[in-house]
Amino acid sequence: MHNDGWSNLDSLIITDILPLQFELEFEDYNFDHQKDIYIQFTASNGYSISKGQLITVNPISRKLELHPEARELGNMKPDPIRKLVITETWTGYDPKTGQEAVKHFYQCKKGRLVLRR
Repeated sequence: MHNDGWSNLDSLIITDILPLQFELEFEDYNFDHQKDIYIQFTASNGYSISKGQLITVNPISRKLELHPEARELGNMKPDPIRKLVITETWTGYDPKTGQEAVKHFYQCKKGRLVLRR
């Protein structure tokens, strides 16, 4: 909002979003106190694994930044207390443990999500 009117500061074209599985979330994925945009483009059946596009908003430039490294990460959820993004990979049902998915933990380093080792 500028001078009592809206102005477009930036835009992205994303072509691989399916309208039937589309879902939009606004959360802070890189923990810079600016809500970012997650657009789900697919979700699996059974134990649902959601995948999508992560777009962060640079709080200084106000520009949109697409994160291609996040495209194949399933069930992304930010954990603001630990400053980690938690994801899941479906591994199949293990009758011994009852586990169906493995959790992975990512940190935001230099503007990208990197698997924590």
